[in-house]
Amino acid sequence: MYLKSLKISKGDEVIRHLKFKKGLNLIVDSTLSSDLTKTGNNIGKTTVLKLINFCLGGNAKEIYSGLETKTVNYELKEFLENNKVLITLELTYDIHNDQSEKIIIERNFLSDKNNKVLRVNDKNVAADQLSTELLSYIFPKHKATKPTFRQIISHNIRYTDQSINNTLKTVHPNTNDSEYEMLYLFLFGFSFDTASKLISLKKKLEEEKKYQKRLLSNKTTRVAYEQSLEILSGEITELNNKKNKLNVNEKFKVDLDCLNKIKYKISQYSTQISLLNIRKNNINDFIKKIKSDSVSISTRQVEIIYQQSKLYMPKLHKTFDELINFHNKMIDEKVAFASSELPSINNKLDKYNAELTKLLDIEKDLSIALSKEETFKELDKLIKKLNEKHQEKGALESKLEQIIENENDISKTQNEIENLNKEIYSDTVYNELQKKVKAFNDSFQKISNLLYNERYFLVCDRTFDNKQRPMYRFDLSVLNQSSGKKQGEIICFDLAYIKFADEQKIPCLHFLLNDKKELMSDNQLIGISNYLLHSKAQLIISILKDKIPEQVLNNSNVVLELSQNDKLFKV
Repeated sequence: MYLKSLKISKGDEVIRHLKFKKGLNLIVDSTLSSDLTKTGNNIGKTTVLKLINFCLGGNAKEIYSGLETKTVNYELKEFLENNKVLITLELTYDIHNDQSEKIIIERNFLSDKNNKVLRVNDKNVAADQLSTELLSYIFPKHKATKPTFRQIISHNIRYTDQSINNTLKTVHPNTNDSEYEMLYLFLFGFSFDTASKLISLKKKLEEEKKYQKRLLSNKTTRVAYEQSLEILSGEITELNNKKNKLNVNEKFKVDLDCLNKIKYKISQYSTQISLLNIRKNNINDFIKKIKSDSVSISTRQVEIIYQQSKLYMPKLHKTFDELINFHNKMIDEKVAFASSELPSINNKLDKYNAELTKLLDIEKDLSIALSKEETFKELDKLIKKLNEKHQEKGALESKLEQIIENENDISKTQNEIENLNKEIYSDTVYNELQKKVKAFNDSFQKISNLLYNERYFLVCDRTFDNKQRPMYRFDLSVLNQSSGKKQGEIICFDLAYIKFADEQKIPCLHFLLNDKKELMSDNQLIGISNYLLHSKAQLIISILKDKIPEQVLNNSNVVLELSQNDKLFKV
């Protein structure tokens, strides 16, 4: 898949129409690096790369915000939104064949439904579905949720610090090793339907273990909780034995049982009385409010309203007195309706209060009688202790149940991970992966040796992470490496991958977007431009013009030349 063109337009006016070719494509800043009065910033050479990324699912904020400072250029933002600037990116499978299948992405910077434009081949697409839509076109056989489209193409787009300074770790800085592992397995032709499930299971296991630590808190293991529960059960048994050994006569037992029942009834009646009083107070407050509102409206005010109404309705049939009577009648009816419930409430209150008084008298007599018994004091202490111990036991049992459930969840998740690991980390997969890595290294070493007289190579180990879980670790190494060659390493890796993917018939993007290639030496740039003359790759570089060797200019397609007087958006 190649870049065919990038168009920037507002309405019918085309601001820029950039056409790309196979090989080396340059976005040139003609500002002289020796001219300290002109920085070359904000003319738009890197913005071209950002616009391509924007059409491939990138964030619009990157276009009008600084990559490092995150400062918003409000003037540019308003220009893009107010002029409804439309970006159209055309991708093609064969850049030399106009009949080749194409992907045309159109996108503007507006978010409201009526003015927002986001289309792929004339099909409207939601912003959060753009990456999924492009994935279906470019990597149609990839059905797993990981790696994502944006992760897959991250090494094709290098203008952020993360991607410029890291050959392999090109995704967001917070991306974990598991996601990089699945990304490079995919890039080497291994697409596991279970890969995303494995990543989510590993995350789930971490959360379950964190929860386990919170559950155990100050005790270290489940056994500690079980022993605590055993000790507590023994204490409860001992208290019950003491209670049973008390010399309690039969009449005492009957009176105690009766007292407990009386207390329960007292509680019930007290609750009912409380609810009835609340209802009664609410009704009385409502009646007071109605009467208060009625008093606040004077007869004189009503008369003024009446006279004003007659001006607009001269044939008003009702007299003023009739209006006053109607108003008073409405007030009376509201009061009567609200008051209708009060007799029933008062009757119930009288009845419940009478019953409560009787029960309180009985409770008083029973309490006095029982308190004379020496056994009562001891029994009361034992019952209180038993209640406390039972509460402790209930809390411990609940905690222990949660701990056991958590342990079962951890065990189940670990078993699921182990079963998936058997597939992904099998000897069959490992041996096949090593063959693919060797094939890649053949290209990687040839290109790096050709361009820089160095031999870079990729290493893939089947190892364990810091939690002793199996994983594939991908690292880069180099023979006879000299200093200052990071940019060379990156470009060799990306070019080697395109060559490898073509040989292995693995779908890939054939274009690479690169910024800050001023860091490379003239010989490096010349070597790359010579290599690209006979390569299927397409390299788009934004660079200062006076940093480009003459031979490189002759070998390349200058897509766009910008300056302080001719900026990208012409504003």
